[in-house]
Amino acid sequence: MSAPQTPLARCALRSLLPIVAYLICVTHVQGQTPAQDWLADLDRSLNAPSGLMTGRLTVVSKSGRSLIWDFNTYKKGTDILYLFSSRSRDLELKLLYKRAGEICWIWDRLRASLFKKRDLEKFESILGSGFAYADLSGLSYESGYDPISLKPGQGTVILKIKPVSESGYTEIVVQMDAVKKRPIRMDFHGKDKVLVKTLKLGYDLPLYNPRQRKKEYLISPVLLDVLDLETGRISRIEFFSFDPSVSPDDSLFNPDFLNR
Repeated sequence: MSAPQTPLARCALRSLLPIVAYLICVTHVQGQTPAQDWLADLDRSLNAPSGLMTGRLTVVSKSGRSLIWDFNTYKKGTDILYLFSSRSRDLELKLLYKRAGEICWIWDRLRASLFKKRDLEKFESILGSGFAYADLSGLSYESGYDPISLKPGQGTVILKIKPVSESGYTEIVVQMDAVKKRPIRMDFHGKDKVLVKTLKLGYDLPLYNPRQRKKEYLISPVLLDVLDLETGRISRIEFFSFDPSVSPDDSLFNPDFLNR
């Protein structure tokens, strides 16, 4: 039988309980969620603001031949609409994402019809570029991927993630800026975890606000370069302007709009 506790011992024990509870809480938070926190930072950095953005998609083949499309991007909440046009053919592709990329509708000039991309079809190439439909969808990596590992580097953190359901990517290795907590490079692995393409992201380049006639700086990347290792093509998306005052009407994000 243990000896009865003295009043002094009971008082000391009561004073230690909050400290022990605090240490357990801190250890639990720091030990369990750092990789998940970086995954949340990845989403935060890639989440472009609502409004109207203009940009250009350039695709350069192994032979050096280049194709160029200018585009407008309308975003409201988690809905995104891309309108791609070429100088020779005018409007060529309408691309609509609903519910943070869960639903993907497209209309292209050749088919002149509306259809939905499903499951692995979302990982097909956009206009022959290194960008897949899923890459521009505004999807949440935090909800769709699990962290595998987290390793420190020289001024960077290497985060490995894997999809929770069937995907065109078996693994993505993300190089994050350790100070600004944003991705600077993403390596996409396909079947058998073979590297299929590399994406580099650029920030801190000013975009022109035509309404305010001033420069805008975004948290999200404004320059995206993809090297497709399967085709040898180099693709670049660069944004030029951003108008946050544009609030697109909900009808713009109705799939029926794409057939107009």
